Order: sequence, then C-alpha cells, then structure tokens
Amino acid sequence: MSAKQLLFAFLMGMISSFAIGDGAIEINQSCVDVSCFNGEDPGFPINIQSPGLYRLTSNLSLSSIERAFIIETSNVTFDMNGFTIKGSFFCDGSLPLCSPESGEAGFLIDDDLVNITIRNGRFDGMGFVAIAGNRIQNLKIQDVEIINSDSGFSLSGDGHGVIERVQVSRVKRRGGNVGPGFIVRDSLFVNNGQQGLLGGYCSRNVFRDNGDITGSPEQACDELVDANYCNNLPC
Repeated sequence: MSAKQLLFAFLMGMISSFAIGDGAIEINQSCVDVSCFNGEDPGFPINIQSPGLYRLTSNLSLSSIERAFIIETSNVTFDMNGFTIKGSFFCDGSLPLCSPESGEAGFLIDDDLVNITIRNGRFDGMGFVAIAGNRIQNLKIQDVEIINSDSGFSLSGDGHGVIERVQVSRVKRRGGNVGPGFIVRDSLFVNNGQQGLLGGYCSRNVFRDNGDITGSPEQACDELVDANYCNNLPC
C-alpha cells in the first residue's frame, strides 16, 4: 500500500471514530435484564450516577410500578434515540378514562440537579409520570411524545429550563405542570383530563380538547406570548 493510500485509510478511520465514538453510554432492554452498569442489580430502576451522554438503543418495557431511570447527578444528557419507554397504563376515548391502576415512571430526577437534557423519544403508558423533578436548573426536554399516562411531566419548585417540541395527549391528569422559570414552546397538548399545561412562560403552543373530564380550562400558563392557540382560537 502506498503512502497516499495509508494516509487515506488513516483519515477514514479517524472520521469513522468521530462518527460513532461520541462516548455515549448505550442502554437497552438486553442490558437491563443482566445489569447495565457494574455493581448494579439487574432490572429497573437504572440509576444514572455519573455525568455524561446516555443513549437508548432499544425500546424499554416496564411493568407494574417500575421506574425506568433515576437521575442522581448533574450534567447528564439522555438521548432516547427515537425509542419508546412502554408501560401498562392506557387511556381511551374522547375523555381520558384510563386503566389499570399502575405506577410506572420514565425519569425521576433528584432534587436540585443542574444541566439535565432528555430528548428524542416516546413515553407510552406511564401510570405515574413520564418525567418529574424538583428545583432542576437548566433542564431541557426536547422532541418528546407522552401518551396514555397518568401525568405528563411535573417540574416543581424554583427551577428553570426549556421544554420544546413536546406532544402530550390522552393523559389522565395534566399534560404538564412547571414552575414559573420554565419556557414551554412549540408544543402540542391534546385531550388531557385537566389543563394541557399549568404554569410556565408559554410560546407558540397548541391546546385542544383538554379539561373535558374535569371542566378545567385548556391551559393555565403563567404567561402567554407569541400566538398560543386554544381550540383553534388565540388563548
């Protein structure tokens, strides 16, 4: 092989390394069954105890009251990579009438953490909540769908962050509730039992057919800006 060919092969190897070698820690159903991390018991919950980038490489199936992930440290990015965390809860019909009683959760985030991102995936059938945390600073939830759940996302306290391009539908209670430090934008809330969203600074969202089961309003944002729509009319 000539020197030019050797150089080309070396450069192609470097490009491949950059393309796949982003340092992400892969998590899938197979590793859950045997233990995803050294020293951790098999099964759920999976405890995220080290900062870094995590990535799903398969769907995950929860049963009964299992929690998929507990994030215990700051500076975590979790890429769901287009996959679904699936539980047993299901809401049917024009009103969110749901069964069975269960308690699955997607992500529970420890109090007071900083720089948490959850993105690019689907939660289906969470009998408790898809994402929950208290006083989280710089939280990002992006490109996430939540369906057939007891509650969508619950982010209490004086945290702050951005929730964008989220779709929440057929949730028994609120589609989401957030503290005043959160921006919720470019998102869709449809056919949830209570308000589509409680709290937050709301921008360019669509609310439709929320609150029918309880007589609640479509939304109860702290502030509405930039063309939010409720049942096809400006909120």
